[in-house]
This record gives sequence, structure tokens and C-alpha cells, in this order.
Amino acid sequence: MSVPQYHPGKVMDTYSAGDSGVIAGALGIQAMVRMWDGHTLVVNVDQKLGGKLKTGDVVLVDYYPSEKFETPLPRMAVAKILRGDKARKIVDEYKDYKARMSRTKRQSQPQEKAHSRYIG
Repeated sequence: MSVPQYHPGKVMDTYSAGDSGVIAGALGIQAMVRMWDGHTLVVNVDQKLGGKLKTGDVVLVDYYPSEKFETPLPRMAVAKILRGDKARKIVDEYKDYKARMSRTKRQSQPQEKAHSRYIG
């Protein structure tokens, strides 16, 4: 099995059976999370964290493959809530990482060459 992976994101909204505008067939809480790389996902929230999670929280989403599937699929569940300095630090680090990767990608792309022939 691979090494556990957690991806940071920011909670945009939460959904539970008791919310106005939510009709639920099962108990549990889900959260819409904007991940560090720009993807937006709706993921389950660990039962122990459900009542503590707020819109705007920075969270770690468990991407470790679940063992209950033959083909490894990530668990996709909020595992931790980060606040204060810890939240700022991880957001800043991933923002810097994304910028570095973007610069590297731009630098590795071939430069467009000027056309050698002109019409007219």
C-alpha cells in the first residue's frame, strides 16, 4: 500500500440532514471543498469533526486508498481541520508550490518561433 496522502483545501459549504434546503436519505455530513490545485469536490466529513466544521475552514482531505475496493480509490474524507497559523502556513506553502510548478511548466514549453516567410 502507498504512503498516506492528505490534500489541503478550503471548505466552501457543508451539507447535513438537519440543514434547511437539504433532504437526506442518510445521516452524515458532506463538505464542498476547494482543493489547493483549484478542483472543487464534495467529500464526506469524519463523524468526529462534523459539528466542528465551518465554512472557511482549511481542512486536510484523506486521499489514502481505501482497502474496501479492489481498485484503490481515495477515501476522499475530511480528516483534520486546521485553523490559525497552521492553516495559513499550509495554504501559503501550497500556493508557493503551485506557482513554482506553473513557472516550471511555462519554462519547459517550446518558445514560438517567428515565421520565416511573409505574405505581401
